[in-house]
Amino acid sequence: MTTLFSLVERLKGQNISISEFSELLGLKYSPKPKDREIAEPDQKIIDEGLPPEPGSSAIRPTNYPPDKAHFRFPCLYALEEKIVEDTRTMPAEYASLIPFEGAIEFPPVADEVMPDPLTGWNVLWPYLKRLGIELKQTRQLDTKRIIQSAVRQKPLEIIPWKKKRAWPLDMVLVLDFSKHLSPFFNDFRDLALNMDQWFRNRLHIVACPDPKTNTFWYQGAMHKGFPIVRQNLHLIYAGDLGFLDKQGINAGFWHGFGRRMKQKHVRIDALVTAHPSDWIMETATLFSLHYWDSGVIRPGGDSGNRGAGPSMKTRDQTEMLLAALSLAVELTPALIRRVRNRLGFSVSTESLACRHFALEGNVFRFQWRNPESRAKYSKKAQDLNLDLDRIWPLIQSFESRMPMELRIEQRQKAGKFLDGDQAAFLRKLVLFQQNPDTPETEKNRIMAWVGRVADRAGEEAWVPELNTLFGIYNETIKPQKVPGGVDLTQVPEWAVKSRETGPVCLSVHQNRLEIFSSGRPSHHPGLIHELSAGSKSQVIFRTDEAAIKQSMTLDKPFELPENTVEIVVETDTGRTTVAMMPCPEWASGIRRDRYGLFVEVKVKGIGFVLRWIPPGNFMMGSPGDEPERSDYEGPLHRVAFEKGFWLADTACTQELWRAVTGKNPSRFKEEGVEHPVENVSWDDANDFIDGLNRLVPGLDIRLPSEAEWEYACRAGTDTPFWFGWELNTDRVNYNGNYPYNNGPKGEYRRKTVPVNFFEQNPWGLYQMHGNVWEWCQDRWHDNYDGAPDDGSVWEDGDNESRVCRGGSWINLGRYLRSAYRYFRPLADLIDNNGLRLARGPLVPEAGTGRSRTGYGPGAARDEQTGTVTPAGGARGDSQ
Repeated sequence: MTTLFSLVERLKGQNISISEFSELLGLKYSPKPKDREIAEPDQKIIDEGLPPEPGSSAIRPTNYPPDKAHFRFPCLYALEEKIVEDTRTMPAEYASLIPFEGAIEFPPVADEVMPDPLTGWNVLWPYLKRLGIELKQTRQLDTKRIIQSAVRQKPLEIIPWKKKRAWPLDMVLVLDFSKHLSPFFNDFRDLALNMDQWFRNRLHIVACPDPKTNTFWYQGAMHKGFPIVRQNLHLIYAGDLGFLDKQGINAGFWHGFGRRMKQKHVRIDALVTAHPSDWIMETATLFSLHYWDSGVIRPGGDSGNRGAGPSMKTRDQTEMLLAALSLAVELTPALIRRVRNRLGFSVSTESLACRHFALEGNVFRFQWRNPESRAKYSKKAQDLNLDLDRIWPLIQSFESRMPMELRIEQRQKAGKFLDGDQAAFLRKLVLFQQNPDTPETEKNRIMAWVGRVADRAGEEAWVPELNTLFGIYNETIKPQKVPGGVDLTQVPEWAVKSRETGPVCLSVHQNRLEIFSSGRPSHHPGLIHELSAGSKSQVIFRTDEAAIKQSMTLDKPFELPENTVEIVVETDTGRTTVAMMPCPEWASGIRRDRYGLFVEVKVKGIGFVLRWIPPGNFMMGSPGDEPERSDYEGPLHRVAFEKGFWLADTACTQELWRAVTGKNPSRFKEEGVEHPVENVSWDDANDFIDGLNRLVPGLDIRLPSEAEWEYACRAGTDTPFWFGWELNTDRVNYNGNYPYNNGPKGEYRRKTVPVNFFEQNPWGLYQMHGNVWEWCQDRWHDNYDGAPDDGSVWEDGDNESRVCRGGSWINLGRYLRSAYRYFRPLADLIDNNGLRLARGPLVPEAGTGRSRTGYGPGAARDEQTGTVTPAGGARGDSQ
């Protein structure tokens, strides 16, 4: 027995399209054209960024590559503001702790937990007795048989001796210690101990550490080949006979072993730790097989499969077992068995789980090979709808035998709260690391552990105390990558002082991100956005497959990972998201110019342009001292758009309206199809939008909200008009006889002009002032009391009227101001009412102009009930 235990101890130590950015790089690219519509060849393309001549029918440049899916363009997609908290004072839960002195004080670790036995000895021993006991001859005459022979008057041919049930003189116990059977090593040991107590010197214990080498451990020595071979032996084998060996080497060895023993008339009873569905029939005929599982020991019968290796059912159960164990950081045979029994899986899954490629370690302790492996099985648990809350208490019960560091890491990965001792330990580590008297060796020890946790981390959120430790680690070590669950912006000031940098400029250009500390660079061609950032800021690059997080560095370019779809810059004051925008499926082309990102949409050969309006905030309405304002325009209030949206660069043309509806209701149709459609009601506009969305799947066009309209009209300005304080008919089409604020009179054209007749505003939009009124989705209110502050549609007001914005060719100058608002009945038809098309954020939303899903810019919110009406709204007569 001593040699068996020494073998077990020895086994414990075994470690048994660059091309996607060619346009951004300024390189010439000529892909093979696809069957998609582009700008009509007979139309003139004007120079980029220059306004067309008055009366010109030219369209904006759309010389994007025909292969629309080959490019991604950066666009400022979302801005999220954070509430800044004062974290300069150390919280009481830290200040009240008794710190470590001189060295880290780790709590004690409990003894190793052994696996629950497969079967108790009270069950196993009676079964073994039935297997091993034989009828043996004694030295006493069988008087009963002698009397029976005399009565029959038949002479005895042999002397009848009495027989009794007895064990054979020699018993051989063969234990298979193959590495993948490590979950059963304790069961094999207990079997040997109990049998040795009964048989004493008659029991011969033979261990096979590796069938592939044909070596056996017997009586303190290693033997090549099986050491005990003689006639009429009785062997009891414990193992899986290689049934679960994918390569078939172990199975082949034991098949040959059984064949040789059978030739010697050796009887072998095999206690098999593999489910009968995994048995190989050719080998099963050479042994007397007995299925050994938790609480089960029974004859195997004729079960089995034709091929080598585990059955499909066993493999599926193993995958589910690993998924259930994904909450654990460290796995032991005891934990695996307990979870396996809870799930009701077969004994085969223990062997397969322990040798699975997703795990690594020695024969008694395993960890996930890498964060990706654990993440894979975490996702599988979600896909299979496993009740992990039922499994967690089993995993938690093994925490006492783990070092405190692993307990904390396991809680974090599982998304569970730390208990009081664990949280206090982390807080003491923070204080110990901050203490100037702490030895450098101890500080390095803490930082090394944080680094190992970071290397093994996935996307799970870090607990606040460990997040603070990583903030210290980031300042000390300056790692190249930051785990996905770390939030450097949440590291408190008392632990890590910020190096304030103030305003910085974010630029994305030529496959790289740059953050400039010296303000906006001159003549920089890339996307530029200004934000405030400190030293605790971080950058996240999201690709189609993963997210890569790094601490933010200034004046040093970040190379974008391949297939980057989103860049997120997080600071203590907010989050900025830049989306790498491909051409949407509903668009025929995409491009950037000096105004920003735009796409072209084609409908029956007629194109129109949607401009991307970046997120941000503005003051909606007019100040009390603005000349010629009305009470409708107050109170002045802040509106913030967390996400951007699309808005047509012009009012809807007569040409586009006719392409969708087949009609042209305009009064000024004789002036040309590039003039805005007018003489359309709010109901007509929504019928048109429904038809347009049916013609272009996924387009999901709608009317803008009133807040979206004014935000886009102002384009970052706060003056009455986007171009300043003065109004004249060289910039706007209105009744020049009635100028704004006693300004000079101008031309009164008495009709509309082409939609792109005047210059664009800073965001590339034409004629937000004048020409035609433009319908909005909002219901009318006499002021802004109770108005939404997120840019959504205000839908709980007057059911009979909708908001109009912008003024028209016939109106006075004061009506054209950015803040001026008016209303008209739903069915009102007049020759100065038109519309401008809008679309929600980048993600396509199903629906039509009247009924869209989602709550983004353009969705309606009822202030009285708190309910949300999909953007596009319901028709007025439905309420």
